[in-house]
Amino acid sequence: MPQNQEAVASRIAELGGSRLSSSVGKEKKALPDILRDGELLLAVANGTLEGNFFKRETVSYPLLALTDSRLLFLVRGIFGQSDYEIPIAEVRGLHVESGMFSAELRIDAGGQIKKLTSVDKQLAQNVAQAFSSLRSGEDTSQKKAARIAELAGHSLAFVDDEVKALPGILRAEEVLLAVASGTVDTKIQLLAVTDSRLLLLLRNSRQQSNLEIPIADVRGISVKNNMLDADIEIDAGGQIKKLTGVVKQLARKVEQAFSSLRAGE
Repeated sequence: MPQNQEAVASRIAELGGSRLSSSVGKEKKALPDILRDGELLLAVANGTLEGNFFKRETVSYPLLALTDSRLLFLVRGIFGQSDYEIPIAEVRGLHVESGMFSAELRIDAGGQIKKLTSVDKQLAQNVAQAFSSLRSGEDTSQKKAARIAELAGHSLAFVDDEVKALPGILRAEEVLLAVASGTVDTKIQLLAVTDSRLLLLLRNSRQQSNLEIPIADVRGISVKNNMLDADIEIDAGGQIKKLTGVVKQLARKVEQAFSSLRAGE
């Protein structure tokens, strides 16, 4: 589903769109139809691109759009249109070389170096900084994912989407202490205990929700061991939340993490 034209135009303006060449007017108008639903535009620039980037030997003058998931190159010319994308995961590096009047963006895409020349200096720096921030965010996300694996091993069941979503929900300095999966009101959910809150995440084809309970509002967490699994009971300000069918070891870790937090208070 394409993004709203006015919203994207406003975002381009925020990102320094007034510094773009008037030659990429058609590309700017086309961008909302290229962006995916929910995709975040982080930086824009334009310049001259030489070589067979668009599968033909030519010189092109694309609009470069950096989003949270890919690099986009858009060309809308008198001889047709071309779009090329590089997933962020395949971009090894992005560097700026500033000249007297303009800058050059060097993009290392899987070992192939692509050069966008005659780029506005400020826009080139914006692209490089946004890419650097993305890379830093990836490192943080990977560390959080590794922490989830460390806490749960292979004991989480049927919550793959919730596990993928959790790193993006955790705050920058938030410490993840325990995780578990189980059933709440007939729906399988992921429970995460951090140093500041309890999180219950649900992701399925029909529903997506995040329930947050500040640790200060949690009166108690108790575990009941069954023959094959365990139940976790959470007293949140007098309201009882029950997570059933939990792996016993994970339930015990949740209880211990909460007890340690309470002791620390």
